[in-house]
Amino acid sequence: MELYLDTANVAEVERLARIYPLAGVTTNPSIIAAGKTPIWDVLPRLQKAIGPDGTLFAQTMSRDAESMVRKPNG
Repeated sequence: MELYLDTANVAEVERLARIYPLAGVTTNPSIIAAGKTPIWDVLPRLQKAIGPDGTLFAQTMSRDAESMVRKPNG
């Protein structure tokens, strides 16, 4: 069994990663919006918090593949 946190709260992930063997983090646009931190700032911080072996799942709001991989302002 693997344990994933469903959050965008970096401090929470950092704290719990010291206590539990987290497999990773999941998040979605609603959770990101509630945290009031831009997605392009929070995702790298979440990845750093879970470490290089952790998995980060982030749901997109786009409906087509081109929009899903487009860089911001691009």
